Amino acid sequence: LRAAATKPVLFGALTTTVVFLALNLGGLPGMAQLGSIVGIGLMAAAVLMLAVYLPFVAKFGVNRLPARGSGRILPRGRRSWAITGILLAGASVVLVFHGMPGAEFSSKIMRPRNSEAMETFEHIQRAFPAYSGKSLGVVIEGKSDAEMLARLGEAEQRLDGAAKADLIQSPALPRGWWPDAKVQASNRPVLAALAAQKDRLVAEADAVGFSEEGIALGKGVLEALEKQATNGTGGNETIIFPQSGAAREVMRLFLTRKETGGGYLLGSVEPKDGIDAAGKDYEAFRSLTGGGIWLSGWDLFKPAIAKLVREDMTRMLVPMFILLVGMMILIFRRVADVGLALFAMVVSTVLLLAIMSLTGLKWNFVNLMATPLLLGTGIDYAIHVTLSLRRTGGDFKELWQGTGKALLFCGASNVIGFGSLVFSSSDALVSLGTVAVIGILLSMGTSIFLLPGWRHR
Repeated sequence: LRAAATKPVLFGALTTTVVFLALNLGGLPGMAQLGSIVGIGLMAAAVLMLAVYLPFVAKFGVNRLPARGSGRILPRGRRSWAITGILLAGASVVLVFHGMPGAEFSSKIMRPRNSEAMETFEHIQRAFPAYSGKSLGVVIEGKSDAEMLARLGEAEQRLDGAAKADLIQSPALPRGWWPDAKVQASNRPVLAALAAQKDRLVAEADAVGFSEEGIALGKGVLEALEKQATNGTGGNETIIFPQSGAAREVMRLFLTRKETGGGYLLGSVEPKDGIDAAGKDYEAFRSLTGGGIWLSGWDLFKPAIAKLVREDMTRMLVPMFILLVGMMILIFRRVADVGLALFAMVVSTVLLLAIMSLTGLKWNFVNLMATPLLLGTGIDYAIHVTLSLRRTGGDFKELWQGTGKALLFCGASNVIGFGSLVFSSSDALVSLGTVAVIGILLSMGTSIFLLPGWRHR
């Protein structure tokens, strides 16, 4: 029992761990953390299985009954290759006429199902365009007040040019909220004139019947104007900026300013009808950014994250593939077995893409996390099947009654676990569960029912 189980469990855990640890080569912190956690968990589970569970079963487990049946459920030789050819031909036809599965990197996939809160939020978006999904944020950064004002002027020029090019509607920049020393200096004579009439204005307000609260508020405003009017006398000019908690609570929605000057300011723009900021017009919107001025929004997130995902996939998959091939060479030490294991992975991948294309499933930044799982389990299943056939001399009966059924139950438990996600209220988790279930079933079916027949002579 120890000899039969040690190599498949250890090698399967190692290859799957390598796949998940390779996620650390990408640029997405969440994916890297997922890879590290799963990789550590897999190795811990393998050690626990071999060091604790296996000796327990060997000592106290029931003796294994002889294999029954002929294992005829597993197709052999030409029949296995014929089934494989039919499946690949059908998948190729689907991919040719339907195309590859698309990608959707938008906020829609995070939308919860049957949510009153979400329906209310969407109603607010329709009523207030600034909060709609089409609206893009304009983020401006300045290390000082002078730099912020200069960049505000630059942002206005860029956005005015975009408006003239019919890319956006009139931009909304809260420029007047950022303190400007020159403007404040030009306002002081007017403020001084109002402050000089403070006593008269308060008395007249009292005479016409203003409440005590209203008079107190007016008096406070006039005192603040008087303070601003006298600011700068004696050469000690400072920039006036609201300090009250109420004012800060309002302003935090669109600006933040450091005590020494500078900070961030948030405006908004809305693309005109017919403008596709995430598609054909993406480069035009991208040209508006730079120099401390950025556009942000879900429409711009899609092409940006798509580019990052493509770069990460190349950065991760190339070394991952090299490591997997190297490990399989060490495990199998036969080029034919390595080639068949990789071919099984290719077959299940092509079938997965065809099913996704046919059913309208799309890749997103959540179900992409299923790819290392599918790659790891596919290789894992192939290792178990190949080592079982080599250990039993190609006995299909032993394979089906032992390793085959064990892998079926293992795959079924994974399918049940990921399948439960389809009942989630989040479309993102539903897509993750759906892709994982389809991929696991295909990997399991290919390794158990087709791979043995490919090796049969």
